[in-house]
Amino acid sequence: MTMPIWTRATLRLARHTGRDPRYLLHQAVCTLWDGEVRPVWRLVRRHGDAAEIVVLSRGMMTGRACGGWGCVESVSVGPVHRPSLGERAVFVGSVVATAEVDDERRVLTDAYPEEEPGELYTAYLQRRLGDIATVRWAEVYRISRTTVRRHGRSRGIMYYDAADVGGTLIVHDPAGLVDALCDGIGRGKAFGFGLLTLSGEGWTWWR
Repeated sequence: MTMPIWTRATLRLARHTGRDPRYLLHQAVCTLWDGEVRPVWRLVRRHGDAAEIVVLSRGMMTGRACGGWGCVESVSVGPVHRPSLGERAVFVGSVVATAEVDDERRVLTDAYPEEEPGELYTAYLQRRLGDIATVRWAEVYRISRTTVRRHGRSRGIMYYDAADVGGTLIVHDPAGLVDALCDGIGRGKAFGFGLLTLSGEGWTWWR
């Protein structure tokens, strides 16, 4: 049985490729975790061709440390803390949430413009987590659009409207919650969205 782990990696992206940096990061994660279902990740920061990412996975990196996307410069790993039953935990993340209205898929806040964003995302996250946790509240800090250009595709431009959210939840199924968060929340997980991280009194998933 694999145990969830977090990985924080600094990557040096390939130069002069003409490829979208976020697509290069997608390729890097696919290459580095080639032995499992693609893990969820998020971009911490990027400066020039250097990028730092955090990854939540069910196994260690097993792929090549260099490729057409670039090379790994440094890596730190650690175990994922499993919260206790009934514990109150804080979550943060960047989530792409949509809803279908009139046979058209729209960003959650566009689908229901009359609703308060925090209430919309509280209800959305609760639906995704089910009975493994109770979402007490969620706050939307901002919603921003990210454009990803897929290399070599004539119709390869994708748009993701991601909400930076944070809030608290009460844990009812610790193992189930960690497993659900390893799967990611919402759309765009291949391109760095959908990773919710947890912290509690005296612990956090990574530093």
